[in-house]
Amino acid sequence: MERHRGNPAAAVSRAEAAVAVHRRTDHHLGKARALKALGLALRECPDEALTGERAESCLREAYDLFDSFGSYEAETVS
Repeated sequence: MERHRGNPAAAVSRAEAAVAVHRRTDHHLGKARALKALGLALRECPDEALTGERAESCLREAYDLFDSFGSYEAETVS
């Protein structure tokens, strides 16, 4: 899947904003929407924008959030 080439700094900022929204909300629908926004923002980031301390930190947090949301869904479904 090819990423859209947009403004890399803006895409990283949107990804960071989605991480912040995910952390602030307690409702599962809000968390799901934040993860969707995060996924879209990361998809818009060109590979060269996903380097550096800021982007790497955002990616680490993103992967942690995706993992934790999957665990949360598994707990609520079972």
